[in-house]
Amino acid sequence: SPLTVSRVYFFSAPFAVTISMFSASPYSYGVAPAPQFMRPAMPMVPAVQTPPAPAPAPAVELPEPPKGTPKLSVTPDRVEKLLEQAYARLETLGNQLRAAASELEEIRAEILTANNLCDSELRSQLQQANDEIYKLRNSLAECAERKVNKMDKKELMDI
Repeated sequence: SPLTVSRVYFFSAPFAVTISMFSASPYSYGVAPAPQFMRPAMPMVPAVQTPPAPAPAPAVELPEPPKGTPKLSVTPDRVEKLLEQAYARLETLGNQLRAAASELEEIRAEILTANNLCDSELRSQLQQANDEIYKLRNSLAECAERKVNKMDKKELMDI
C-alpha cells in the first residue's frame, strides 16, 4: 500500500521525532491514519511563527542642492598651482625640522659635556671624601690605641 508522509517534526533531543503517516488501501473509502511507530520523547513544542515583515516605508525624496551654484572645475593650471604650494610648504617644514634637529644635537652635546664634567667633579669629590674618611679612621684608631695604652699603664701602676 502506498504511504504518504504529511508531517515530520525534528527536535534537538535524541530520538524525538514524530512521523505521521497515512496509508490508503483498496478496501478503505478514505485515508486512515496509520499507527505511529515512534512516540516523541518530549512533548511537542509549537513552532514560533515570525511576524510578517513590515511594509516598506514610503520613499522620502532628499532635497537636491540648488542648481544655480557652479561646480568647481579642476584645470591643469590649478593643479600645478596647488602642487607648487604643497612643495613650498613641504620645503618650509623640512627646513624647520632640520633646524630643530641641529638644535637638538647642540643640546645633546651640551648635556654630554656637562655629564662628563659632572662625572669628573664627582669623582674628585668622592676621592677627597674617601681620603678624609681614611684619615679619620686612622686617627680614631690611634686615639683608641693611646687610650688603651694609657689605661693599661694605669692599671699596671695600680697593681
